[in-house]
Amino acid sequence: MSAPARVIVATGGHRDAAPFDGGRVAILVALVVAALGAAGFVFALVVDPRQALAGYLIAYFFAVTVLLGLVVFVMGGYAMNAVWPTAIRRVVEATFGCMPLVALLYVPLFWSADRLYPWAHPERVADHHTRELVRHKLHVMNAPFFYGRAVAFIVLWTVVAELLRRWSLRMDRPDAPDLKARLRMFSSVLLPLVGLTGTFASFDWVMSLSPDFYSTMYGLYTLSGGFVAAVGVIAIAVFAAQRSGWLLQVERSHWYALGRLLFAFLIFWAYTGFFQYLLIWIANKPIEAKFYLERIKPGDRWTSWFLVYGHFAAPWLVLLSYAVKRHRASVTAMGAWILACHYVDVHWLVAADRGAGTPWKWQDAPPLLLIVGLSVAFALWRQRGLLLSAYYDPDFVEATHYESR
Repeated sequence: MSAPARVIVATGGHRDAAPFDGGRVAILVALVVAALGAAGFVFALVVDPRQALAGYLIAYFFAVTVLLGLVVFVMGGYAMNAVWPTAIRRVVEATFGCMPLVALLYVPLFWSADRLYPWAHPERVADHHTRELVRHKLHVMNAPFFYGRAVAFIVLWTVVAELLRRWSLRMDRPDAPDLKARLRMFSSVLLPLVGLTGTFASFDWVMSLSPDFYSTMYGLYTLSGGFVAAVGVIAIAVFAAQRSGWLLQVERSHWYALGRLLFAFLIFWAYTGFFQYLLIWIANKPIEAKFYLERIKPGDRWTSWFLVYGHFAAPWLVLLSYAVKRHRASVTAMGAWILACHYVDVHWLVAADRGAGTPWKWQDAPPLLLIVGLSVAFALWRQRGLLLSAYYDPDFVEATHYESR
């Protein structure tokens, strides 16, 4: 019996061998959402460019951390030679298929340095000690070098994502070459580089907004939050595919694996955040404590408490349940909740210093609608006419029989 025939017997149908032809309505809705976001963003730029660009940075960094989490999920699966992710890998690849578009969406941020970052105008920093710190960093934190690093980071991530997707798609025919060894080597070598560039991007794009704050755990905190949010995106995408009749071979054990990943990396994210806070609290240095003091001001105190209880404690208690982690709807619901919480987390990091009043501004909504809407539409459009599962992958049959208790 040929490999495709074995897969058909294993999955009970032929649909996973057919090209994806859905998503028309979702693409249309996403484009409408993006158009509304674009109009709102243009209006926000006219009203208050600084607040508009701050909102755009929040939405962009949120999207990038989630996409990097998706890329790391696939690369980690290859590097560990794990089999079960093969059952859902193509959905993940389809989701980060929007990476080239997201790379282009960085363009508005080329005008962000003068309006957002204190290092762009050290003479405007009121505190003498902070001003000297900013000037000391100018050989690294200057606009040409800053934007040059940003372009290098984005190009690397885009190339990695595109090669992962392209080589996987090349295996989508019965007589295709087995490229798993190439993908494993590629992932093993470049996975650390993706992590390092993600860390330095978080230093550049977000941590440098607070010129007198530094933390070596900062990048790990943001990337771990992006990874657990990415697992939430995977759950949402697989759930949507199954509701449309695709990926029916994904069963309770696969959902349990996703539920375990949500649970484990939620704890890891909280661990990095808590120990970053603990070390700063123990040191009791005003220059470091200021970062947290700015985030417990009356206008934003509720966000800090929400991250403790809404982003960690409540999902942790729910995901403790074995039954919850094996149930498709509950894993998807928790994934969607954690994804939304990750946006709040990124907002908390970026928006503490936005002037008087609450750091939550109406200018935050349009960029989020624009970036998310365009990304969803582009990812669905690119996947049309292609398989929605790694049907011809040599490990696909074994992946569909994955059992975990």
